[in-house]
Amino acid sequence: KQWYQRRVIIKTKQRAQYMATQYDKKVKGPFFEKGEYCLALVNVPKHKFSEKWKGPYLITDKINDWNYIISIDGQEKIINVEKMKPYVINKYSILPRPTTP
Repeated sequence: KQWYQRRVIIKTKQRAQYMATQYDKKVKGPFFEKGEYCLALVNVPKHKFSEKWKGPYLITDKINDWNYIISIDGQEKIINVEKMKPYVINKYSILPRPTTP
């Protein structure tokens, strides 16, 4: 009985590792860098016509490819990449446009 339990544990770990690698293959960006701006998804909008994305917020740190720290009203919060969208800076943007040397 013990050899069977060990085999089940080993197979379970192997299967979990396989599933994690398969999931990671499908995950595609957008990936962000420190200093970029992003929009954040509102978890619970007040009503159906309210804004779904808020921002722009500054990305202050990158934990890994999926988790980032953003600055919201002076507070730092951890947010997942699935709840972020890149903020495109153009001539109508609120933020100053980056200057190229």
